[in-house]
Amino acid sequence: MQVNHRYQRSPVPKCEDQNFPCQNPDYSAFDRVAQLELINPPTANEIINSSSFCTLISIDDATQLGDLTYKSYLKGLRGKTGLYHLWVDYDHCDDHDAHTMLCVYVGKGLAEARVTDHIKEKWPSSELLYVTFFECSNRLAKYLEQLFLDSFAGTNEIDH
Repeated sequence: MQVNHRYQRSPVPKCEDQNFPCQNPDYSAFDRVAQLELINPPTANEIINSSSFCTLISIDDATQLGDLTYKSYLKGLRGKTGLYHLWVDYDHCDDHDAHTMLCVYVGKGLAEARVTDHIKEKWPSSELLYVTFFECSNRLAKYLEQLFLDSFAGTNEIDH
């Protein structure tokens, strides 16, 4: 007997099979500690997925439109202090039709200057850069940055 497996779908979505779920990421480790240590803490979901600043920046000169450079995309961060995340497009989940982003850096401070430094000194020009930003005091940004590192460093669990 011959069976055609061409159109059969795995009962486990691709993202879960690869241990990188694209739906409902688990931020409980971060949220639990923040709740214990802060009064009215933001949740990881609020910081990452509900960010008022979220943009895609093309670094490659060949793909820029006229005078529209990375600096144009960062104007909304001018003079703002807080926590920023730098992301790459990690994978597309066909089962959920969703893109999963991988956080490759979390930082704090004056966001426009800090992200510009990353672009100039560290970011490969061929790689698209995604940036999210959560505005808060520098003191809170220091705390949140460390909590993200403590909660997720070395894992693929910070996704967007």
